[in-house]
Amino acid sequence: GEGSQSTAAVTAPVAAANKQANSQQPLRFKLAMVLMPETYRHGTEMKTPLGDGVRQQFAGHRWLLLVEPEEAEEVLAQQGLSVRQENKAKIARTLGVYPAARLVLFLDKVALDRKGNKVQGRLDYTVVDGFSGRTISRDQRTVSADHSAAEKGELLRELLAQAVVHLEKRAAKYGWSTRVAMVEGNNIYLSAGKASGLNVGDLFAIYGPGKEIIHPIAKISMGFQRGPYKGMVKVLNLFGGDASEATVVAGPGTIQVNDIVALPDKQE
Repeated sequence: GEGSQSTAAVTAPVAAANKQANSQQPLRFKLAMVLMPETYRHGTEMKTPLGDGVRQQFAGHRWLLLVEPEEAEEVLAQQGLSVRQENKAKIARTLGVYPAARLVLFLDKVALDRKGNKVQGRLDYTVVDGFSGRTISRDQRTVSADHSAAEKGELLRELLAQAVVHLEKRAAKYGWSTRVAMVEGNNIYLSAGKASGLNVGDLFAIYGPGKEIIHPIAKISMGFQRGPYKGMVKVLNLFGGDASEATVVAGPGTIQVNDIVALPDKQE
């Protein structure tokens, strides 16, 4: 979480990029969390402590912004999508459009197993790219603790903390971006606002969707090429929990819904 030793190292690229913006705080990298139906091995007794633990892990984070499971569930329900293993790619792409989650964390299984005087906790999760729907990684974290620590929720919090460290490293490699939510003439509405760290007066570049580059041997995504540059927008107004209105101030192209919003390169 916020206090993990690796956080300072992995935030460096994000912090460096944010110096180009006018924001007084880091731009926050948005990720969504989805609880799979098979998450809980022994019923749903861990649902409340798990949800509370998730919120605690992300509440104080300076540059990771959690789309809470309830919000993700609402978006998916509006789109008629059920949460199933075979739907992960479609779910991720849906949440990548709105609320523009760059990564989607699927909690596949949480289990606490008693072994003698110890309790072993296990967390299985999958990280999926919100833009492409491609699975980035499948990971498992295990932690052992005594019964009292498990009962206090410490074991569950440690599992989540390990997963957050992994997400920090992934997010730092991607860099900050969001999506164009709506276009009305010169008024551009962005799927990021106050919660994401935007301020009135911030300038952002708009790019068309780029091509995902897949390593030919490892079959792993190397990231996205940046699509054609379309223009610059200036934030005029922040509204709702995390949205903003901007206006076009420069650029050669026609800005469209789902175009990529990013920090501008120096030459633009």
